[in-house]
Amino acid sequence: MAFSSIAERTVDPQTSPQKQPPPPPPPRNEPQFQNEDIAIPNEDNEQVKHAKLEMIMSTPADGGDNDCMAFFGTPTCGRIFHVHWMGRLGNRIFEYVFLCEVARRHHPTIIYLPSEWEGSTMFEQDPSLCAVRIIPEALGNKLNKIFSKAGNHGAETNNALGSFAEAQPSREPLKSWGLGSNPDNVPLSTVSQLPNGWTNSLNMMYQPGLQKIIDRGRAIGLLRWSRKVRESAIYKWIYERRGTYDVAHVRRDDLLALTDAKGGCVNCIVSVDSYKKQMHADGVDPAGVIWISDDKGHRTKQWWHEGLDARSKALPAQAHWWRYPEGERILPDYVFGFLPDLLLLGFARRVYRANSSFSFFGVLMNRLKEVVIYSPDLTTCVRSAQTLLRKRKKEPVIQWDCDFTKSNQNHWMARGDPKRAYPKVLFGRIF
Repeated sequence: MAFSSIAERTVDPQTSPQKQPPPPPPPRNEPQFQNEDIAIPNEDNEQVKHAKLEMIMSTPADGGDNDCMAFFGTPTCGRIFHVHWMGRLGNRIFEYVFLCEVARRHHPTIIYLPSEWEGSTMFEQDPSLCAVRIIPEALGNKLNKIFSKAGNHGAETNNALGSFAEAQPSREPLKSWGLGSNPDNVPLSTVSQLPNGWTNSLNMMYQPGLQKIIDRGRAIGLLRWSRKVRESAIYKWIYERRGTYDVAHVRRDDLLALTDAKGGCVNCIVSVDSYKKQMHADGVDPAGVIWISDDKGHRTKQWWHEGLDARSKALPAQAHWWRYPEGERILPDYVFGFLPDLLLLGFARRVYRANSSFSFFGVLMNRLKEVVIYSPDLTTCVRSAQTLLRKRKKEPVIQWDCDFTKSNQNHWMARGDPKRAYPKVLFGRIF
């Protein structure tokens, strides 16, 4: 059932009078949620957690004793400074849930992030699950300026952290954490034996040994939708239709820019025919599937698209949807431009996901008990007879015909050749 058959109107007070989303569907049998996952937070508990968080955030982060007292009531705690975001939303979620798991293993420990990010707005901030602060302002400004430029940042980063250590003579200087493949090799304080390190550009999304310390249930606990999201018109509209539709995510825009025109494959462009082949094998009509994509030519038109497209055109030429370090711009009526697609993945009854970390986490957050998930297996890809056109350079680009398998575990990247895809993404269980 494509949503476009219901309505295609847009809610956007900046471009048109306020309109209401289409009405909810008729009553139906409720889909069941997975027992292992955490339900929407109790409102009373939320208020208590919000009050504690507001109290903690009412004073600037100092990266030391005051932060420890605010979170844990003790002047001594571990600290891990993540000085640079690697990639966009999907990669950032990996970094966030991984760091929170390391902090849980070394309780009490605070995670310091480079900046506010999309997750600061989208997900419930629960200090009982993960103690998170932003890197103290003076140091954070230096680091973000350093990493907003291309090049080797090693010397400048060390200098900035050295100045920060000089301003905290009572604390041991932060030690570099070369992550490697061992999540337990985080440098420890010689006094407290708690973490006392900094790390740059975490890459656990490519290393199975690091992924296995992440538990799916805990990850979902960290990725619960915030009240801001749950109260949005987009969320309410899609939530009313949970478990009633099939969705396919097609990744195009950035892959067309990144892919080698001669056919190299790191983020392989998976052909639409590959999706349709699997749908036909499942007895699913592709015309009845909701298609989502960063390419307008591949998406099923929805009532919110007009408003989002209008917002994009209204931005000044020098403005961008995404900027380092914060990431995507917040949109008052939509929260984020990508949120509808993420929600569609999260409440679908059947998903054909893309080779994308965004798609991976959209599916991971799908808590419907009977959800059916397919993902492209890059080790099966062969060159398609049909090519795509790179719009800016007007040159053909190779796409790939790939098999889908019934799993969310297939990795989304290869090492220049589909046969050399990264290992499956296998999260561990609760310790």
